[in-house]
Amino acid sequence: MFNTFQKYKALMLLVPAGFLLLGFSIGWFAHRVTPQTQQINTGNEIVLEAQGISASGVSDDKQTQVVALTDTFENALQQRDAEKVMNFFSSPETKEEQSELDSILGVDLARVGVSNPARLFATQGRNFSVDAHYVRSVSRQGARVRVIVDELRIIPSGGEFVGYVAKVVRMALELDQTAYGYKIAQYYFTDNTNHRAAKYDGLTSL
Repeated sequence: MFNTFQKYKALMLLVPAGFLLLGFSIGWFAHRVTPQTQQINTGNEIVLEAQGISASGVSDDKQTQVVALTDTFENALQQRDAEKVMNFFSSPETKEEQSELDSILGVDLARVGVSNPARLFATQGRNFSVDAHYVRSVSRQGARVRVIVDELRIIPSGGEFVGYVAKVVRMALELDQTAYGYKIAQYYFTDNTNHRAAKYDGLTSL
């Protein structure tokens, strides 16, 4: 009787273990199959690939300094902090630049009592976010240092379309050495013929 009881007890222990093993096998199989199913439609992927930084005409120390500045600027864009972003730019040198700066900061809106007047990150045409970036190159261009950076931008829709547009854009930062360190003299799109090399060109959505 003792042997029969022991066999019965062993059988009762094996049955749940069998169900557990079966459940694990099904779960493992589902885990292996599901990602393959999810990867069937990959036509809409946006790739921002990590690569090494090419340098020309700058020392290693200067490259490190410039890349750190660029990363800090890009982080300010990612935080959508208009005041912090504008602090990276040198002072306007022309009436056109001053007028555009006033528009970006919403000087006209501040005059009529708007509490958050800045148009950057708030109005159509300047409303965007930078979700990721990679510095691609740093080079000496005469008296300036030129930085090429790829940004992954997310732009809310406007008009009838409701949603978001995501795009990798290639930007250039032209840096001037000042008494306060490097400042951005120009920030612009390099891959869009509708844009030109200008001080605040890159502060538009696309």
